[in-house]
Amino acid sequence: STLFPYTTLFRSSSPVGMAMDVAGNHLYIADNDDCNVRMITNPSAGSANNVVSTFAGQAQVLAANGNLASCGNHDGAGTAATFNHPWDVAVDAFGNVYVADTNNKAIRKITPQQVVSTFGSGVLAVNASPSGIAVDPLGNVYLLDSSNVEIDRFSPDGSTMDVIIGGAPNTSTSTAPPVGSIDSLPGNIHGSTDLAIDPTSGNLFITSYNYFNPSEYSFVVS
Repeated sequence: STLFPYTTLFRSSSPVGMAMDVAGNHLYIADNDDCNVRMITNPSAGSANNVVSTFAGQAQVLAANGNLASCGNHDGAGTAATFNHPWDVAVDAFGNVYVADTNNKAIRKITPQQVVSTFGSGVLAVNASPSGIAVDPLGNVYLLDSSNVEIDRFSPDGSTMDVIIGGAPNTSTSTAPPVGSIDSLPGNIHGSTDLAIDPTSGNLFITSYNYFNPSEYSFVVS
């Protein structure tokens, strides 16, 4: 079935990662090409269509040279903020949206009031490549950093960060995914594509395709 029927994103948009709020009222989408975050609101009773809006960032604006003028790295409220090819989003229990802002090498936080700030500033690696992002029931933020081949965990206020998986070159020739506790997992998570948190158990799920095998794996770290 279609969860959000009759919904059309803006032309030329490139939806990538998406996440739903806990109430199921809003679906947030990282729009990679247009450098913003879209929001689709569930229709009210009797309404035929869903409402699509730009939750944060600017609608697509082409500069005279043909580049997207809407891309950038500015904090602010709503459309005053800019992103640089965001790849994924996650929503916490309070309705805050976290954005893996890939080309800005940053995590951005959007409050329910649409105020955008930079999360984890000063602790995220300067050469990071944020791709997947998730939030656990305690408010800790997990980031898949594909450049450094690691998964980072940030405290709810973004003041501290620790590498919980990976952080080492991929030297394994195994076709099986790594198994073990967080502390014993090897650094062979090359090819990881996304992550997610089970809101009930807090288990972390990671998908990867590059264990020298075209299959995709999911494994759990508890």
